Amino acid sequence: MPRLLYASTSPYSSKVRMAALYAGIAVDL
Repeated sequence: MPRLLYASTSPYSSKVRMAALYAGIAVDL
C-alpha cells in the first residue's frame, strides 16, 4: 500500500488508508 502514503497531507487520505487497512484485515481473515 505504498501508493496511499504519498497523499498523507490530504484529509481524505486517512480515510482511504483506514479503508485499505480494514480491507486488508478482512482479506487476511
